[in-house]
Amino acid sequence: MTQPQRNSSQHQRQHAPHQQQQQQHEQQQPDLESRNLRNHLTATGEMDRLRVQLQARLVDCGWRDAAIDRAKESIARRGRSRSNDTDNNENDNEGSGGGGGVASVTLEELVTELMVAGREMVPEEVRREALARIIAAGGFRGVDVVEKR
Repeated sequence: MTQPQRNSSQHQRQHAPHQQQQQQHEQQQPDLESRNLRNHLTATGEMDRLRVQLQARLVDCGWRDAAIDRAKESIARRGRSRSNDTDNNENDNEGSGGGGGVASVTLEELVTELMVAGREMVPEEVRREALARIIAAGGFRGVDVVEKR
């Protein structure tokens, strides 16, 4: 290895920890900004006002009813699939009530499924309105804010 090559690799090793720290800082920055915004909105009382407005808007656009329907469908679907499993294996579930429905779905399973589906079901117009309200309430002026999805 020639002298310039050794110096170059040595230089890269010396700067690698600095580059890693910079990358970690850049990754943490949006979290810090989100936390600061959340703290500001909470301290000023805007968080509650925004939450109430968003809830009302989701009811108005039919999202809430659709989410409730989705939850009912999920419970029924899981109940049917588990009921079929118990039909094939009746002796394992003797005395357990079998049947499916609400008894066969854990809250954790339902929340996990519905969190993803619920976010996807929010109309784009409602997303834009909510983002505009957050930006205005957070005091942002002329700043490009990119929505995370």
